[in-house]
Amino acid sequence: MYKITIFIIFLLLPTIVMADAGYLGSVIQNPAPAITLDKYPDITMESEVVVIELHPEHAKVTAGFLFTNGDEEQAVVMYLPLAIKTIFTSALYAEFGDYKDSLTVLVNGEAVETEGLYHSYYDPSYLAEINLDWVGFKEKLGVINSKEPQEGEPLYFRKYYPDEDHPTYDDHYNYPLYSAHTLSASWPVHFNPHETKTVTCIYDYELTQDYGASTGRFAYPLYTGASWAGTIGEGKIYVIPGDDFQWQDIRWVAGFHMPEVQELTDVKLDVALRGYSQKLYSHALLWSFTDFEPTKMDFGHLAYYPDIGSLGVYPYGESGEHLPESLIGSLIYILTSPFYQVDTFQVLAPNGVTFYQEPDVNAKPVQGKEKLLFLDTIKLMETEGDWMKAGIFDPFYEDGEWQSELKYSGWVNLQEKDTDGLILPTLIPLIPEMIENPAWEEESPEWYH
Repeated sequence: MYKITIFIIFLLLPTIVMADAGYLGSVIQNPAPAITLDKYPDITMESEVVVIELHPEHAKVTAGFLFTNGDEEQAVVMYLPLAIKTIFTSALYAEFGDYKDSLTVLVNGEAVETEGLYHSYYDPSYLAEINLDWVGFKEKLGVINSKEPQEGEPLYFRKYYPDEDHPTYDDHYNYPLYSAHTLSASWPVHFNPHETKTVTCIYDYELTQDYGASTGRFAYPLYTGASWAGTIGEGKIYVIPGDDFQWQDIRWVAGFHMPEVQELTDVKLDVALRGYSQKLYSHALLWSFTDFEPTKMDFGHLAYYPDIGSLGVYPYGESGEHLPESLIGSLIYILTSPFYQVDTFQVLAPNGVTFYQEPDVNAKPVQGKEKLLFLDTIKLMETEGDWMKAGIFDPFYEDGEWQSELKYSGWVNLQEKDTDGLILPTLIPLIPEMIENPAWEEESPEWYH
């Protein structure tokens, strides 16, 4: 059991996700196959080893994967997301050249060139609007799908903006040829029958921050591991401090649809990754697993950022009646700040969570509020072990100011597990869009006060 004042292992996802000024950080996950062929790639992910090195404003991710092919020779396009469209923009405005230098990919130890790859979902009605058939559309966008997808199936293409001779070309405002959800780095890997290859991805990950740059959030989904044949044979995911990072600045840790995390001290990393093998660290977090089938989720910005700051209720509808079945998959999330402590949460579990009178699964539910429902907002009151005591407050206006009154209080089990022993969703923190750093008051000039 871990000290809940330091680490609470449950779903905590980024809240401030803006498309401007760099507040939306980078995105990264396990490499996935672009499903462009007539059949599913018969390739298994035998193992994955990931080291996440935290810094105040970024994280360095070094990830090694071992793949084994099946009976037939085949080539697969692997991809790793770099940018995702959010609800704050009408389209994804991202060019591969802006991201290319942040990622290094090695296959069997040799560096390989990566190309930009855009991912969307196919809408055949659009072809009629632009007077093109599938062949013309495929050529125009540089589509890599080997055959025309069905409506709603994945579409992968390389050409995003029109050329200078295109009727819609504009020097100042160039709108995409076809709306994309993500921009990824991609690279081909050729496999002979039963061949095993290593793929190593080294990526500098910009943390997502609030407008005051007072918090940093890191998300690492594993659900693309579910894109390959079979399960992930074995895996280890370490989180370690960089030389300029204070370990106590980790405020919340999430391992969702994941096994329980281990908190380690004075540990040598059991990895074969260059720069980390047998290196001693004062602190580390470790998720380890065997024969693991990551939980899939709908890909896109809601997978990484399901609350989107104060606008979080709108993608789903306030009552949650349009909630996707695969809201969140297997994911690791870390919240860092030199001073900020989360005290307000929303319920993320689609079916709600039991609201107990006592911190015990055998205790009775709170009378009149047996369950906290999806998107209910609660305030942290205290913690005990793996439990959080929370309050529901009613606001009222009195004496010229807003006040609140406690309506219900009860306990939430933050370590609720499914039948496979993996952590289930419970709560999501609500982090203000702007968190003022106390140092601003001390360092600001006299005219500021």
